Amino acid sequence: MKLPAPVENLLQRFRREQRDDKTVVMRLRGEIDRLKREQSALQEESLRRAYQTLFADASSPVSQLLLQVHLAKDENTSLTAADVLANVKRLVAILEQHGLTVVGQPDEIQKFDPNLHEPMNERSQPEPLQHVCIRFPGISYQGQVLRKAAVDPLETK
Repeated sequence: MKLPAPVENLLQRFRREQRDDKTVVMRLRGEIDRLKREQSALQEESLRRAYQTLFADASSPVSQLLLQVHLAKDENTSLTAADVLANVKRLVAILEQHGLTVVGQPDEIQKFDPNLHEPMNERSQPEPLQHVCIRFPGISYQGQVLRKAAVDPLETK
């Protein structure tokens, strides 16, 4: 059955527009994919630069610590705790400059928070807000706890 000419012309126009729309959609999908690849590459480069900066900053104290290990182990050289501690403090300070946070200090008293603390001994589970003594500091980065501080509960009197 043949359609009237005006209807056939309208149908032809709609088909052309539909093909054009599909072409535009395909082109836009390609553009979105390209932008995603660009964004991913930029994020990777940014991350690479951040790591490079961190490692460059940390290279001196790490190198000195490695030398101290060599001297103590292979050359039987006596090291003072002050020498090693100076390098450890420098390294921790560099890591803190790059966003690392130390949660508590040894022998510090804090209120127990199960999100930040874990008991040293499974048999002595502190109650939330009970005072605890930090044994090993915890570590967090950008608000995410990487290592909970190890704690012992204080005896209640």
